[in-house]
Formats: sequence, C-alpha cells, structure tokens
Amino acid sequence: MKEIKLFINGEFRTSEKSFTSENPANGEAVAKVYLPTEKDIDLAVDAAEKAFYSTEWRGMDHLKRAELLEKISEKLKERRNEITELEIADSGSAVRKAKADVANAASYFK
Repeated sequence: MKEIKLFINGEFRTSEKSFTSENPANGEAVAKVYLPTEKDIDLAVDAAEKAFYSTEWRGMDHLKRAELLEKISEKLKERRNEITELEIADSGSAVRKAKADVANAASYFK
C-alpha cells in the first residue's frame, strides 16, 4: 500500500494522525495518508514563509522561476498514467475526468 507523507521544509515526514484512503468501487485500501497536526501546519507555514522571503527565491531571475514551473509541468505529464490511476482508485473518478484533471494540473504549472 502506498504511503502519502507530509512534505515540510524539503523533507517527507509522517505524522501521528493518518487515515486509509479506500477505493469507493471495491473498498480496497489505496494509500495510508498522513494528516498534519497543528504543529506540522505551523512548521509548514514557517518554512514556506522563510523560503518565500529568502534571497535565493527573491533574487532568482524570472526565467529560472519559469524553468522550475515548467519542470513541474513536465514531471506531471511524465507520470500522468500513474497519477490518473491513483485518482481513479482514490476518488472513483471517471477515466476521462481523471485524465483531464491531471492535464489541467500540468497546464497550470506551464
């Protein structure tokens, strides 16, 4: 079973809270999903604020920022089949809608 961890300050971590996501079509477990505690949320917000105001991000050329967003878009496209399958299993979404959701996510970053 897949584990969906929290991503805070550049690292994946577990939490004391979690739930098991189930496929609504057959009740099978899809993934263990960790839920953030209040402390986790505070850590994430602090890390995001620090990153946003860092000289590395603030001083980054707009073309470099665009390049990073483009890379995210490309990774989503590369993994579209995997992400689509997970979305279908997790939410019971129709194939067409799941594919469109993944394509839309990639286009937002582009």
